[in-house]
Amino acid sequence: MEADAIFAAVTRFLDESHTKYLSAPIPEGHSIYCPGLPTPSRLKTVSQTIETWRTNLVTYAHCLFFTPSKHIDEMARFVALANYDAIPGNFDLDVGTGEVRYRLFFDCAGFDTLPSSYLKPHLSIPLLMLHQYGDAIVSVANGTCSAESALSQAKRNAM
Repeated sequence: MEADAIFAAVTRFLDESHTKYLSAPIPEGHSIYCPGLPTPSRLKTVSQTIETWRTNLVTYAHCLFFTPSKHIDEMARFVALANYDAIPGNFDLDVGTGEVRYRLFFDCAGFDTLPSSYLKPHLSIPLLMLHQYGDAIVSVANGTCSAESALSQAKRNAM
């Protein structure tokens, strides 16, 4: 599948699930932004960006909470530890802004279609990861918890 076909499948899925979004062209594809998605964690809301370029589908769930510079080192440690077990995507930390996000990538080359049964988990996993780890991210960003303690608590809450 190419970027335009992936974009059509994703927007059709979002329309069918009544998800609000904005879209814009990017070089060799499209960017779709879903603002203000609720989460039960202390993050309260997250946003999601879905990009299609060439044959790729990339979904990011963004924390709308930024880590202060004095806690960036501990957040970097948290992200590194959390990524050790993170399957199939990974956490990213922008050390300049303090933004934490979860990213999931899929190469759609060779696929004729992207059915809803595939798109639902692909678009949901990044959001679910921020639901599960949201309280831990806030605790580390606020400096009230170490990376190890926060990660341990997030894993216990998932069970």
